[in-house]
Amino acid sequence: SQQPQRTAHPEAGPSSPASHTPAAAAPAASTHAVTSSATPSTPPSPSPSSASQPPSHLSSRTSRPRDLVFVTAEVAPWSQAGGLGDVAAALPRALAARGHRVMVVAPRYMGPTAVAEGRYGGLYDTGVRMWLDLNGPGGEGGGGGGGRHEVGFFHRHEDDVDWVFVDHMSYHRDGSPYGNEHGPYGDNLFRFSLLCLAALEAPLLLHIGGHRYGTPPGLPYGPDNLAFIANDWHAGLLPVYLAARYRPHGVYGRARCVLGLHNLAHQGSHPPHCFGSLGLPGGWYGALEWVQAGAPTINILKAALVTADRLVTVSPSYAAEVCRPP
Repeated sequence: SQQPQRTAHPEAGPSSPASHTPAAAAPAASTHAVTSSATPSTPPSPSPSSASQPPSHLSSRTSRPRDLVFVTAEVAPWSQAGGLGDVAAALPRALAARGHRVMVVAPRYMGPTAVAEGRYGGLYDTGVRMWLDLNGPGGEGGGGGGGRHEVGFFHRHEDDVDWVFVDHMSYHRDGSPYGNEHGPYGDNLFRFSLLCLAALEAPLLLHIGGHRYGTPPGLPYGPDNLAFIANDWHAGLLPVYLAARYRPHGVYGRARCVLGLHNLAHQGSHPPHCFGSLGLPGGWYGALEWVQAGAPTINILKAALVTADRLVTVSPSYAAEVCRPP
């Protein structure tokens, strides 16, 4: 069985998430924690967002607040290639205005242009680093990914939303979140697999509490009252990892995952050998197995559809459209 290795949180105490992860959940070779030497930077003061405020009909307070974690490949104004970026910016704010506790997890795209524009200025380096395991069933990486990779987490609290950005060198390139003038990036499956695992770890590791740091002391998001919202195929492995790598070890046993469908045309289809680089037990191949144009593939969106607890679309009309035969 496989589980991402957690590093020690600089502010973690006796109730640190790492302390109540079952020992059997981690590979024997990586049961010890690796202490980060990073020092958190000074957190910025939250500033008003330029985004439009939620519509008035969505601003009534809920009587049953939940912890909600949106996972997305893009979120405006930090990154955007289409409508997904707008939805990922507006819907979390609207739900936070109703009283839910909301986190958004997206990559920190630090290409030369983003650096020059200061696109990710004002984020707080949490100092949390962790290793994610994408080894295949035999313990070896392959297929353009695999292996163990270290990621970091940056944070900003704004409009009552915790905006969390995953940092990894595969996100440090120019272009859109998905490619450049030469086409899609060849390692997109790896990049977004990493995002899904990091998003599953973020609520357990980040003591951010929905307030400014230290006022009051932050608390992790509650795994027993938590729902992930995975958007499109880029976050499609999240419900698969949740079912294959977390629930069997008593982690996120009561958490649920909603798949948000924005664009059915992009499904994340890849050659079958890429399965070995996803860090999934071999018995899960069937969840991803698909035949496209007569050829065997793995299909990430298909896997998300069969493992997510609920499916939503961006509008009633799109729901009707995707249900019609081609």
